[in-house]
Amino acid sequence: MNEIQELFDDLIAEKTNPETFLGNYIRDEFEKIKIDLESNQLINLVKQIYPNPQGSISINLSDEQLDAAGYINEEESKKDVRLIFESLTEGISKKIKIFNKEFPEIVLNSANEIADYLLNKIYDELDLYLAPHQFEHDQLIGGINEIWGNSLDLLEALITTSLEAGDKYHNENVQISDKNNYLYEALFRLHAKACQTSSEILTLLRSGFADGAHARWRSLHEISIISYFISEHGNNVAKRYLDYQIVESYKAAIQFQEYAEILGQEKIPDSKMAEIYSDIQELDEKYGSEYKKGGYGWASSILNKNKLTFRDIEESIDLDHFRPYYKMASYNVHAGSKSLFFSLRSA
Repeated sequence: MNEIQELFDDLIAEKTNPETFLGNYIRDEFEKIKIDLESNQLINLVKQIYPNPQGSISINLSDEQLDAAGYINEEESKKDVRLIFESLTEGISKKIKIFNKEFPEIVLNSANEIADYLLNKIYDELDLYLAPHQFEHDQLIGGINEIWGNSLDLLEALITTSLEAGDKYHNENVQISDKNNYLYEALFRLHAKACQTSSEILTLLRSGFADGAHARWRSLHEISIISYFISEHGNNVAKRYLDYQIVESYKAAIQFQEYAEILGQEKIPDSKMAEIYSDIQELDEKYGSEYKKGGYGWASSILNKNKLTFRDIEESIDLDHFRPYYKMASYNVHAGSKSLFFSLRSA
């Protein structure tokens, strides 16, 4: 971080250096009369003006410079050169005003230059750059394996067993997985998602990200609760649950249309939006308008309550005693201030 700040300070200092600023102005003014100053000429002129102005300013132009600018001799160029220095104070003042207006853009461009420089430096020294971090990470993983390795291996065995059991059950019961067995489809998909989420938790734990694993446990808990609820209430509820993806797609499409332009994306075509609206109308006719309200409208007919919450579903299957753990895991999902002070590492 210190290196970045030093680079930024140096770059801004270079762009705001009085001598550099003055030199750029003089060079630009001479270019207007088609005279391309050499670096030594420019340096000499700046020294005559800044920081201690001399009584008179002189410059020797070569024959090549005069010819290129269309002057017959140096005498002919003196009037134009004199005007440059006579209007120096006024010209610099105007230049400063322009510079002040452009300064925010100069800062942004400087930041971009530094970013490009640092990115190229990282690419060139990638192994050297990452080595200290990888060493620390390897030490962390070693400590985790020493303390928790056996427990994590057992967790992985449990996940593998669950995967194999699900696969075996599916292969042996393909005949019950027909298009009208919505209960089987919902539970099979939820089981697969639970296994995937469990594997993510395992990976995070092995890598030392206990808080991240805790956040993913929250998702696993939700999958478990929904699975219990659907299993308890059967095929019709499973169908309502599966159909609810249409509602979520509808809500996502409406939101996307609202922000597509500012995101630089093309809006969903009207023909596709018409299909989405048609699907929603079919659901309204099939399940009623309450179905698409909230996030759990698919369960409203079972619990006879509008605007259901996840807690309502937990309570209905007597699994709300996990609420304290669920709340604790939520700290690592949301950006509340508690998340800044709570960590499993310190719990």
